[in-house]
Amino acid sequence: MGNIDLKSSFSLRRLFVVVVAMFIAEESCPTMRRVFSRATTSSGASSSTKDKLLDQTVAQERKTSLRRGWIQFLRSVVLPENFPHSVTKDYVYYQVWDSLQAFCSSITGMLATQAVLKGVGVGDAEATAASALVQWVIKDGFGMIGSIIFAWQIGGRLDCDAKTWRLAADFFNDLGIMLDLITSALPKSLFLPLICVANLSKAITGVTGGAARASLTRHFALQDNMGDVSAKDGTQEKIVALSGMLFGTFVITSLKDANALWVWFTFSSFTLCHLLCNYMAVCSVVLETINRQRGQIICRHFILHNRVLSMDQVASIEHIFWWESRPFVHMGAPLSMTVRRGETGHAVRETDLEHLISQFSHEEYLLSFRTHRGSPHQCTDIYVTLSQDAKPTDILQAFLHAQYIKYHFTTRTNRRARKGDEEDVESNHADLDRKAIDFVRSRFSEFVNGLERNGWSLARIMIDMKDWRATWKQE
Repeated sequence: MGNIDLKSSFSLRRLFVVVVAMFIAEESCPTMRRVFSRATTSSGASSSTKDKLLDQTVAQERKTSLRRGWIQFLRSVVLPENFPHSVTKDYVYYQVWDSLQAFCSSITGMLATQAVLKGVGVGDAEATAASALVQWVIKDGFGMIGSIIFAWQIGGRLDCDAKTWRLAADFFNDLGIMLDLITSALPKSLFLPLICVANLSKAITGVTGGAARASLTRHFALQDNMGDVSAKDGTQEKIVALSGMLFGTFVITSLKDANALWVWFTFSSFTLCHLLCNYMAVCSVVLETINRQRGQIICRHFILHNRVLSMDQVASIEHIFWWESRPFVHMGAPLSMTVRRGETGHAVRETDLEHLISQFSHEEYLLSFRTHRGSPHQCTDIYVTLSQDAKPTDILQAFLHAQYIKYHFTTRTNRRARKGDEEDVESNHADLDRKAIDFVRSRFSEFVNGLERNGWSLARIMIDMKDWRATWKQE
C-alpha cells in the first residue's frame, strides 16, 4: 500500500468523484456517461489519457449547459410560462404564421410611411412644418372618428367570428398601405383625401385586429394565463417587427433610385405573402366555441347522422368568410316578429301568442317561421324569441330547433312537396312543428353529451343575436 503512486491515487480519487456525480445527475449528463463508459472499458488506458478525457467531458458539458441556458432564457422571453402545457396545441402553428405576416407587414408599412412623408412635404423646400402638422392632425382625426363609428356598429359581432375578422383586419391594413403608396403618384390636391381614407382603413384594422386578437388569446390561454400569453405575443411581434424594419431599411435604400414599377412589385410581393401567411394562421386555429357557422355545421351533421363532429373536423370544414343562406335564423328576435306567422305579416293576435306559449310550454324560447309571399312551401325567415331566463344550453336548443326547420325547407323532399296541393300547406307546417319539437325534446340531451365529449365549450354560445328577451307565463 505504501508503494502506491501519489499521482495514480489522485487520479483514482478524481475518477471516484466523477462516478458519484454521474449517478447523482444521471439524466442531465448523458455525454459524461458515454465518455466515462469508454474510458473505464479500456483497461490499458493510462491515467493521463483518463484525465484528458475527463477534461474534454467537462468542457463539453459546460458548452452544453451554456447552450441550454441560452435556450431557456429565450424561451422565457418569447414563450408563455410553462409552455407548451399552458397553451393550446394550435398555438405554435398560429404564432409561426403570425410572425411571418408581421415581418411582411412591417416592410410594406415602411414603404407606405416613406410615401406619406414625401406627401406632407419632407424634402420639399416650399413645405412648412405647420402645413405638415395640420395634414397629419386631419389624417389622424379622421381615422379616430371612423374607428369609433365602426366599433359602435360592429363591436358586438367581433367575438362571434374572430377568425374572419382577424383576416379582414389585414385586408383593411393592406388597403390603407396601398392608398398611401398611391398618393405619391397622384396630384397634391388628392393627397389629403387619400391619406384620410387610408388612415380610416388602418383604424378599422386596429379595432378588428385588436378585438380578434383578444378572442384568440383567450382561446390559447389554458391556465388562466391570458395576460402572459398576450404579453409574450407582443414580445414576439416586436422582435419580428424590429427584424422587418432592419430588412425594410435595406429594401428602401435599394429602391431609392429605382423605377416606380420596382416599388410596386416589391409592395405586391410582400402583400401577397402577408395575406397568405394570415390566411394560413387563421386556418390553423381550432376554436372550441360554437358560433353561427360552426353551430350550423354541427347541427346539420347531427340531424343527418346522429353524431357530433369534433373540433378538428369542424375546423377543416368551416370557411373563413361565410354568409348564411336562406332561410335566415333570427336569434333573439322581438316577440312581435315571432308571432307574425304566415305570409301576410299581420299584427300580433292573442290567439297566436297563446298557441306558441302552449306549444313551447317546456322550453325557454318561442319559435316560428315565415314563408315566402306567393310560395308558401318556401321558408324565408325563422324567428326565435328567448326567455329572460334562457341559459346557454337553452340558446343552443333553440338553435338546433331552428336548424331542423331550416334543413326541412332545404331538402329535396321539400322541393318535391312544393309541387303538391296548396291546400295541404297548413297541415304540412303543423306536422313539421310537431316533428321538430319531438326531435329536439328527445335528442337534445344526446346532442349536449356529444358536444361535451368532443371538448366543445357550452359556457358561451357565440351566435350573433339580438338583445331582445321576453317573459311569458302559461295559464
